[in-house]
Amino acid sequence: HWDGKARDWRPRAEYPIRNSPLSYLHIGSSSHPGLGDDHACILRWHAPRKMTIEISGELERPAVGKGRTGVNLTIHSSRNGVIHTSGLRVDQASVPVAISGIEVEEGEMIHFIVDCDGDTSHDTYRWDPAISNSDDPGERWKHSVDFAGPKSPLNARQAYAQALFNTNRFLFIR
Repeated sequence: HWDGKARDWRPRAEYPIRNSPLSYLHIGSSSHPGLGDDHACILRWHAPRKMTIEISGELERPAVGKGRTGVNLTIHSSRNGVIHTSGLRVDQASVPVAISGIEVEEGEMIHFIVDCDGDTSHDTYRWDPAISNSDDPGERWKHSVDFAGPKSPLNARQAYAQALFNTNRFLFIR
């Protein structure tokens, strides 16, 4: 569910979700993981072609000194596995991330995974990763620009039309 007012993605319109491990899970300009490793925030980027990339950004946690554990960041390649891991502890405000020389193939996926470290108390974080092509630094993808929600949410009539286009009558024209 895209919440246009908060500018974030959530599992449902209801927030927080009562009695659920997804309770505070949302991802956007500020994000929060769900409870446990099974309910992490995940951003996914698909490589448009073979290239060498660089990943940069800063994982920030505004509630320094609050909570019990902090959050974990894992950057994972669908082809090569884990590329990077780091943790942002309760007493840290931020941790920089800078990785270069990552060779990707066309269609390869890079996953940016942030999960709680056992406890979700005060685990709101900001993470605005950027991916740039090492051979052409002008070619760049940034979370806050390229991973955003819809330009404008669908109204009821548009949503109905989209649902119709996904029915068997429209998908399988005889």
